Amino acid sequence: MNVLLLEPNYHNKYPPLGLMKISTFHKSRGDAVSFFKGTSTEYQKRFGNKRWNRIYISTLFTYQYNKSIEAINLAKKHTRNEKIYVGGVAATLLSDNYLKDVEINTIRGLLNAEGKIGLKGDSKIDKMIPDYSILDEIDYKYPTNNAYIGYTTRGCVNKCPFCAVPILEPKYCHYFNLKKYVKEIKRKYGEKKDLLLLDNNVLASERFEDIIKDIKDLGFERDAKTSNGKRKRYVDFNQGLDARKLNEKKAKLLSEIAIRPARIAFDHIELEAQYRNKVELMAKYGVLHLSNYLLYNFNDKPKDLYKRIKINIQLNEDFETKIFSFPMKFIPLNAKDRSFVGKYWTRKQLRAIQTILHATHGVVGPKREFNERAFGETVEEFETLLWMPEEYIMYREEHERSDARKWREQFENLSKQDKKILKEIIKNNEINISILKQKANSKVKKILKHYGILQKRAQTKIEDFSL
Repeated sequence: MNVLLLEPNYHNKYPPLGLMKISTFHKSRGDAVSFFKGTSTEYQKRFGNKRWNRIYISTLFTYQYNKSIEAINLAKKHTRNEKIYVGGVAATLLSDNYLKDVEINTIRGLLNAEGKIGLKGDSKIDKMIPDYSILDEIDYKYPTNNAYIGYTTRGCVNKCPFCAVPILEPKYCHYFNLKKYVKEIKRKYGEKKDLLLLDNNVLASERFEDIIKDIKDLGFERDAKTSNGKRKRYVDFNQGLDARKLNEKKAKLLSEIAIRPARIAFDHIELEAQYRNKVELMAKYGVLHLSNYLLYNFNDKPKDLYKRIKINIQLNEDFETKIFSFPMKFIPLNAKDRSFVGKYWTRKQLRAIQTILHATHGVVGPKREFNERAFGETVEEFETLLWMPEEYIMYREEHERSDARKWREQFENLSKQDKKILKEIIKNNEINISILKQKANSKVKKILKHYGILQKRAQTKIEDFSL
């Protein structure tokens, strides 16, 4: 049997673990397996018009839906529809869309039940060793390319409304034999430097102490190095640690392994007291490199994101930690793009956040001076910044002593009502011509002249646009 593993041509940090395990499964049957990621032109150069007995396609985020459709359409040219197997996150969450748009029945959830791909023994795929050798078949280089990638638990005990885990992994599994898994990877593919664990809530496990022991037994104790003694090793529970489940005993256990960073969730401002306490607890045991995703555009307000950024800055100073945060914009679980705007946000504000993060490479680092320059020294300054013209945010140094300064002066001199009108005009990150003509006075029209990018968009929509 000739089998093709196809990953859509999007940018992603981690290799496709599901496809790697499917490769192991098919090779154990004696099947010929190939892996591809790239453009249709590159595919043609490598495979020509070759036909396949089966094609497996992985999917990741739902907003990459169109990329996955491109991969499916490519597959359709080289095998029959019923021989195309599409799985992963988006395939589970948008199964009805795939059936409607490309007439493909997707595989939902994990490959841990008999019959999901119609072959004997397919229920064991999820627990199989991933085939690292397929990664050598493509030119794409994953940023994470020297780590054992796996799980010590499955699922999550929480049912957070913004999270897909209850759908993807509905049953919580308290323990998976990591030692056997890692040792087999090492035997077949050589030693890996780091240990990347994709557990969704490891702290909920009744066997957490056993998990830590396994990690240490595998050579990932605190300050561990590779077998040649030349490189430090790190453990990363990449999906984060549930602050609600973190206590003194578990913090001490975590400090006994080479964890870096410790990712403590800080999803909303209401968790502030608990979050502060858990950061202090980790610092007490010498775990100083921390990280988290700061969810925004959900049920929060812009000021809530800013407050969490400032809290992390203060914690770094109080406990000598190094917290690196990554603001993460919420989109609904079934969204095919990133256009969703939360109840308390506007498209203009969201674009401003993305523009700021472009300058910081998506990271909120531990230093106060840098972050206050990027996000403002006060919440009021931050909220004003979100209404600033995009080009002034992007090219701060170029504009701050001239155009940006003039914009600030004009903005501060607007009355409360005029500010409201300005925000109504630009809130969708374009100039609302109707509101402009109906409500804008000379002061509002004057400040709108700073919004060059939005003016150009307006000019493409209406010939007589003018300020």
